[in-house]
Amino acid sequence: MKVLLGIVLAGNVNGAAAGALQDCASASGSSDPSRVVFCLRNAKQAATEKMLERFLGVETITALGTEAGHAREALKQSQRASERYLLEHCNGLQGLIVTGGAAGLVGEADLRRQRADTLEALEGNPHRI
Repeated sequence: MKVLLGIVLAGNVNGAAAGALQDCASASGSSDPSRVVFCLRNAKQAATEKMLERFLGVETITALGTEAGHAREALKQSQRASERYLLEHCNGLQGLIVTGGAAGLVGEADLRRQRADTLEALEGNPHRI
């Protein structure tokens, strides 16, 4: 029961789009947990790179504004808060399941994808910071 609950919670972090668990389960084409975990590690890495790329893009734009110092500090505080939330949320999921870190990987990949999307929206309108 704990395993099922944990997978459901981990898989529904971002209900608007397919999550990393759904992506990896369908991409692996099998129920082999090691293949799914390998895919989740890659998904987490890709999401991390995209999030950091978006962060740097927004940071560059905020450096050009008239209130650059305030905007950059707000962006940095927002990123730190996002990272703290990600850490706490994914560690909480780890406590629900004991499957080699899959729940944490799912949580991190999905939340980093979500953060990258948020930063992308800011990149188009830096005055929203």
